[in-house]
Amino acid sequence: MKDKSLSAVAGIIDTQGGLRVVITQRWRMHHHVAKGERLFVVPGFLIKEPVDWNYIPLLVRRVELYIQWWITTRNDPAQLRDQTIQNYLKHPMASHNRRLTWFHYPGLAEARLP
Repeated sequence: MKDKSLSAVAGIIDTQGGLRVVITQRWRMHHHVAKGERLFVVPGFLIKEPVDWNYIPLLVRRVELYIQWWITTRNDPAQLRDQTIQNYLKHPMASHNRRLTWFHYPGLAEARLP
């Protein structure tokens, strides 16, 4: 029996080609997708919420890798002609277009109180 407290992980490509990651129950995913956006639920990947801050970069990378795999394994060229996919492939921050490395700066998220 599946654990109902676990959430699915998905990437949503917006109409401009940007990617955002959503973590929620599978049946609630449609609430996060606007018209013209593309939803990619990572199969077999369930996670307990809340997600630890240190794990978020790995989570985002796993979604990026799944979307890259999905794009490279399509046999139907019509799926890749979709404008949302084309914008993602051209987007400067897409993982295949950047040479950035995730760094962890613990002090960055800390509140500085006087």
